[in-house]
Parts: sequence; C-alpha cells; structure tokens
Amino acid sequence: MLEKDYLILCGVFCRFYKPFREQPRKCFGFDILKELIETKKIEFNNILEISIENFRNMNNELLGEIVCIPCPFRIEGCDFRDNAVKGKHPCGGYAILDILLESGRLHHNDLRKPL
Repeated sequence: MLEKDYLILCGVFCRFYKPFREQPRKCFGFDILKELIETKKIEFNNILEISIENFRNMNNELLGEIVCIPCPFRIEGCDFRDNAVKGKHPCGGYAILDILLESGRLHHNDLRKPL
C-alpha cells in the first residue's frame, strides 16, 4: 500500500488531520497501525468497517504508554492527555487502536512497546 492509502484512515478517523498541508504530519498511532497492517496483524478493510462512535477509551493505560508517550505531538501539548482540557478527543490512531482492542480484532500482545 502507498502512504496516501494509509492517510485515508486519518481523513476518516482523525479530527486533527489536515490533508492540505504540504507534508501531513501523522500521530504515532498512525505509525503503529501502518506496521500492524504491513505485518498482517490487522486488515486495512477491518479498520474501515469500525465506527469512531464506538470509542470508549477502555485501554487508556496501555495506549498511553505505547501510543502517547512516544508521539511527536505530545511535545507540542496533547489536549487528550491534558486533564485540564474539557471535551477532549484522541487522535484517530489512538481511537482506532482502542476500538480494535475492545472488539477483539486486535490483541494487546500485537502491540509492542517502543524502544
């Protein structure tokens, strides 16, 4: 798959995605999803079948460690991780991973901690 194919996920699932930037920046959750697809641990079409409305943040501790800590956006300030921000939303990658874990389509052992 090409990078632009993966960016479809950002457009569908991420409210922070800005497609008209010359080089769109991606969250770390995007990188994890891309690796999971490339290693055949999850199918691209399975991701497109889920609904962002099913996000419940049921894997906060695990995804916080694996997705949020190494994410480049955290340096600039992540509203989702800021307890003072009300009505906050996660990036699309985080939400997709949470939904996949909760639905059983992805197992926590499929996620590896960053070095």
